[in-house]
Amino acid sequence: MTARGAALRVGCAFVLGGCFAVPDYDDTRFKCDVEPVCPEDFVCFEGVCRDDVAPPGMVLFPAGTSMMGCIQGADDCNMDARPLHPISLSEFAIDVHEVTEAQYQACVDAGSCVPVASGGTSTALPVRGVTWNAARAYCAHVGKKLPTEAQWEFAARAGGGQVFPWGGAFDCTVVNAAPCALGTVVDVESMPGGATADGLMHMAGNVREWVLDSYDETFYLQSGSSLDPSNVNNSVLKVVRGGSFRSSSALLTVWFRDFVNQSSADDDLGIRCAK
Repeated sequence: MTARGAALRVGCAFVLGGCFAVPDYDDTRFKCDVEPVCPEDFVCFEGVCRDDVAPPGMVLFPAGTSMMGCIQGADDCNMDARPLHPISLSEFAIDVHEVTEAQYQACVDAGSCVPVASGGTSTALPVRGVTWNAARAYCAHVGKKLPTEAQWEFAARAGGGQVFPWGGAFDCTVVNAAPCALGTVVDVESMPGGATADGLMHMAGNVREWVLDSYDETFYLQSGSSLDPSNVNNSVLKVVRGGSFRSSSALLTVWFRDFVNQSSADDDLGIRCAK
């Protein structure tokens, strides 16, 4: 947390362009939830601009360390997910739910997103059939970005060593996947038993989720325990995470790395944004 952030948590005053720190705070709070808005990357919370509160609909992860990948010999531990290694990440936030059809359609209506073949304006069902570029455009439209692969896995693990986002055993009552035979997407708020310990929904199953990284089967061997690891380059092969309603249980583990061409618009490809 920056000194600037600490000051902004104390108090704000109206300065042209936003809500900024007041050195001589006099126990009055400027109502930045009325006017004006807070600076970029800050959230108006109880009338004060803060940088340590998750934006609405997101979970905030403080800077920290977690494990990434899997151990050779573990069930369904592919070579590209080895070795199990520590990663350190700066603070970030990630969406609680997958982006819905209605949310994406609002971006289309604003002229910032391209229509998708699946269409739909449901406020409950996840948008699907989006390319990597379309996913990036949506996240940018709402002031966010695609998560890196490391951020995604950090969030899916919720600081633990479990196999699936919810725990250690596959369970059709908490996930929408191929063995469960639902055959299509479900409400983004459904199956709360499958949420992570931090409350993230459908981090496994329902729709596969684009991340920012390009795919490289040897990336884990190269990245080591670096801070904020990411593999962003011009390769057309992009990583997708989490599996979908069409995926077997092996593809739903927190470490499984899937990849497709960035122009793919399969009807089980969706979006979850980060910040």
